[in-house]
Amino acid sequence: MSTQESIDPREPLAALGLTDVDDVQGVSGGMDTHLWRVRVSSGIYALRLFRSDQQGQWAREVHIMREVRALDLPVPRIVAQGLWQERPAIVMDWYAGRPLLDEALAHPERITQLGTSMGRLQAKLHAVTLPREDWTDHETWLQRAGPGEAELHTRLRACRLRDGHALHLDFHPRNVLCDGFEARVILDWANAAAGDPRADVARTLSIFRYVPAPPTIPPDHFHAVRSGLERAWWRGYTEVADDLSDMLLFEIWAGFVFVRDMQQHVGKPGFWLEQADFDRVRDHVADLKRAAGMLPA
Repeated sequence: MSTQESIDPREPLAALGLTDVDDVQGVSGGMDTHLWRVRVSSGIYALRLFRSDQQGQWAREVHIMREVRALDLPVPRIVAQGLWQERPAIVMDWYAGRPLLDEALAHPERITQLGTSMGRLQAKLHAVTLPREDWTDHETWLQRAGPGEAELHTRLRACRLRDGHALHLDFHPRNVLCDGFEARVILDWANAAAGDPRADVARTLSIFRYVPAPPTIPPDHFHAVRSGLERAWWRGYTEVADDLSDMLLFEIWAGFVFVRDMQQHVGKPGFWLEQADFDRVRDHVADLKRAAGMLPA
């Protein structure tokens, strides 16, 4: 994939009909896409540029974002979408809020309020049922854990899976913007799907528990803030939602998803997880499997 520095964002913007660009600034857009903050005469937007092989992901992301936003959920409004040199692109409203994790790190006294509002927001998302034509067989999200776990798949299928609920599948404190006190906007819908809310809850748990402190943040401070947010998030979620049975199996699934999604980025610029971090995740997943009776004690 070409580097962000080698791309003139005005070219994809022009392809999407935005030519009166006053200012463009590159920002972090994740490991798989590029992101810019764009000022034009009509306002401030975010330009997100995908790889050419991500057209399926782009189409699903745009569709689910529009469906969820239409149901009054806090999702960025899509201003324009299209292709530039066979690469999908989206222009969305830019929000000036701060990532919830950054706010909690700067103001630990707000952890309980921030985390509780984050949990309530995720529960509100899970209350949304997408139109039936958007449902896919639950194998779509289940198989994200990768092959080779036939027993886990069988046991999950036996959990009376609930289809059709809106799932973010990357819901964590850096993908939620806040106004300083409350979670307000959900970002980065690349993994969005329809399915069982317990998968999304387990995915959030795995990110809370497995991502180590970035090198720029003192580990003790990071872990204290993260643990406090996790407790408050869980409290906020369970105040609104119910039926979190069989979570152990979903947590095992989420551990496999974490390794499969994240390990491919080891060694890339800006990615601080190392192989040893994934070894620890595998050890923890093995402990969970033993607790579920899937491995000898």
